Amino acid sequence: MTLPIHSKPDLFQDIKTIVDTAKHELASQANSVLTLTYWRIGQRIRTEVLNENRADYGQQIVVTL
Repeated sequence: MTLPIHSKPDLFQDIKTIVDTAKHELASQANSVLTLTYWRIGQRIRTEVLNENRADYGQQIVVTL
């Protein structure tokens, strides 16, 4: 005879931990990919459009900081 699932709290805690860990790892990887994507877009714009120069608004931000 097997025990009902609701009487196995360790199983549920383990599954919850696995799911929570996976969610955290996924969010971290997604953030890394997005950051790299936006950096690459900015790099292409700087190379192709700005001819390796900074945009005027970028210079103003640096001065302000």
